Amino acid sequence: MQAKLIRDAFEESYVLEVDSPLDKTGLLYSIDFTGYEKLGKHYHLIRSQMENYMLTYVINGSGNIIYENKCYHHKNDCLLFFDCLVPHETWAGEEGFEIIFIHIKNLHLNSFFQYIKSTIGPVIPLNNDDIKFQNGVKEIHKMIKQDKFDEQIASNIIYNILMKLKKKVDEEYLLIKKTPNYIDDLISYISNNYQKKLTLISCSKFVNMTPNYLENVFKEYTGYSIAQYIKALRFRKACKELINTSKKLTEIASEIGLEDVQALIRLFKKYVDMTPTEYRKQKS
Repeated sequence: MQAKLIRDAFEESYVLEVDSPLDKTGLLYSIDFTGYEKLGKHYHLIRSQMENYMLTYVINGSGNIIYENKCYHHKNDCLLFFDCLVPHETWAGEEGFEIIFIHIKNLHLNSFFQYIKSTIGPVIPLNNDDIKFQNGVKEIHKMIKQDKFDEQIASNIIYNILMKLKKKVDEEYLLIKKTPNYIDDLISYISNNYQKKLTLISCSKFVNMTPNYLENVFKEYTGYSIAQYIKALRFRKACKELINTSKKLTEIASEIGLEDVQALIRLFKKYVDMTPTEYRKQKS
């Protein structure tokens, strides 16, 4: 596994590991780890090459995930379903978010995951957790905490959750609003041109829409205004440069499209309440 993490978690958060090897018969769902987290607005994770699938229910708050070069906004009462081998990046919205999650393995799980992803995508809106994800995962947590973990019982709980998810997607996916292609196109455009002077006007010209309409629709699907999204992207790019290179702050500021070092300092003060130099020292 490769991962970089700014955790920003509250005290009540916990992660439970399970020594559960992959069942070679394909009959059981093996658990790597599971837990509950309440995360602040500075939470930021970049991860890849983890050999399991993540199921996460968002209890409260909101955040964003980049997966397969697409940005997905998530909020309370939705389920995230990802193949963790694939590089993905997630960060919190301004209010942070609260989640309950489980990482699982099964020899045949990929086909089910691909069905869900191709049908509705990796972010599935629920209706008051109508697949009973929280109840099932909390039951698994209880077994682990009481040192009474039973792999077969846990596997049955996961199987029942996945069957409810399949039934829901089969019955309701046509009603789910998918991200329009022009939003995906604009996100790709911003990702490829964040070094330039991007504005709402230039972005609206790219997709041939009025600025006000584009701003409203973009925020609906990503949770960010276009200016906020560009700033967040530049911040993430700057973090990578500070951690992985010895470039001067002037170089980094120029490479991510900022006018000077002071703009870079303001950006880091906004997101992590420290200077770029302090951030680099903390991560070194």
